[in-house]
Amino acid sequence: MSVQSLEGLQAALERDLSWRKKELSGLRISAMRSATERNYLFRAGLVLICAHWEGFLKKAVEKYVAHVFAQGLRLHDLAPVFVAQALFSDVRRASEAEFPGSETHVRLAKRIQQGLDVVCSRSEWVAKTEGNPGSTLVARLLGSVGIDAEIGLDAAGWSTTRVFIDEQVVADRHKVAHGDGFPVSKEQFLERSGRMLDLLDRLSSEIIRAAETKAYRLS
Repeated sequence: MSVQSLEGLQAALERDLSWRKKELSGLRISAMRSATERNYLFRAGLVLICAHWEGFLKKAVEKYVAHVFAQGLRLHDLAPVFVAQALFSDVRRASEAEFPGSETHVRLAKRIQQGLDVVCSRSEWVAKTEGNPGSTLVARLLGSVGIDAEIGLDAAGWSTTRVFIDEQVVADRHKVAHGDGFPVSKEQFLERSGRMLDLLDRLSSEIIRAAETKAYRLS
C-alpha cells in the first residue's frame, strides 16, 4: 500500500513497528522466564533496544517525508522545512563550488527561477542516524520534518526521556558494542525495554498526528 494516503502511512508505520515490538517483547518474555541472571542476554538486549530505536526513528521519518511529497503540493503550499528538503541537495552541492558559473550553481539558480509554483514529488534530503541516535539527533531529524523534537512530552517528561535515550539507550549500547563488561540485571533490562516500547509507540503517534493535521502545509 502506498504511503500517499493517511491510511497507507499508518499501515506502513504499523508494519515496521510490529516486528520490532515482537522482537523486543519476545526477549522480554525470555528474560521474565529466566530463573537465573543471564547477564549476556540482557547485555545483548541493550544493543537490540538501541538498534530498534535507531531503525524506527529513521524509517518513520522517511515514511512521513514520502507521505508529504506524495501529496503533490506546490512548494508555496509546503512548510519551510519541506521547501528546504526539496532544495537540499542543490544547495549543498552549490555550497561546495567556488564559482557562480559552476554547473551546481547554475542548477540551483534554475530551481530558484522556477519559483515556488512548482510541484516537487520527492525530497532531496536523506535522514541519517550515523549510528548515534541520541537526543541531539532526534531533535535534528524531527526538526527537519516539522515535528516536535520533544515528541509531545512536557518539559519534565522530555527531561527524563532525554536522559533515558542518551545514557541508557545510546551510551550503554556503545559500552556493550565496544567490549565493556558492565553488568545488566534482569530488572534493568525489563525496565528499559518497556520504556522503549512506549517510546516507539509515542514516536509513531506523533508522526501520525502530524499527517492527520497536515502539519506539513504552510500555515
